[in-house]
Amino acid sequence: MDLLSIFQYLWANTDVQACFKLVFSAVLAGLIGWDRSRKGKPVGARTCVILSTSATLFTIMSIQGFQIYSRTGTADPARLAAQILPGIGFIGAGAIFRDTSNNYIKGITTAAAMWAITAIGMAVAINQYTLATVATILIMLTLNAPKRNYRRRTQLQTQEKTKDDSESIKRITKR
Repeated sequence: MDLLSIFQYLWANTDVQACFKLVFSAVLAGLIGWDRSRKGKPVGARTCVILSTSATLFTIMSIQGFQIYSRTGTADPARLAAQILPGIGFIGAGAIFRDTSNNYIKGITTAAAMWAITAIGMAVAINQYTLATVATILIMLTLNAPKRNYRRRTQLQTQEKTKDDSESIKRITKR
C-alpha cells in the first residue's frame, strides 16, 4: 500500500476530514491571533483559535447532525450555524468601549476581527478552503495597514473646544 492510497483511505473517513477542518481553521485563526498578540491587542492567538475552531465545529455539527434527520423533511442545517453570528455579536459587543474622556470608541476592530475569524471557521467547515485562506490574508493585510490617527485629531479638537469654552466662561464671569 503506497502513501497516496493511505491518504485516500483516511480522507474517505468523515472524522478525519472534520479533524483536518478543525486544524486548518485553527491555523488560519492562529495567524491572525498571533499578529494581534504581537501588537498587544486584547483578542490574541488563543481567543482567535477558540472562536474559529468552535465556529468550525458548530458548522460541522450542523451539517452532519441534520443529515441524520433530513429524511423526515424537517431538517435545516442552517439553524445551528445561523446562531453562531448573534452569539459572536454578543461577545464582540463586550469588546467595544467608549472612552468619554478622550471622546473615542475602542474595540470596534477587535469585535470585527472576532466576527471575521468566526466566518473563517464556518468557511473551513463547508470546504471553502480557498475562500477561508484569502479571507485570512485580506484580514491580516487590513489589520496591518497603516491607520490614520483619528484619536489624536479628536483629542486636539477636544482640547481646542475646551480652550474655547474656558475663554467663553471667563468672558461671561467678567461681566
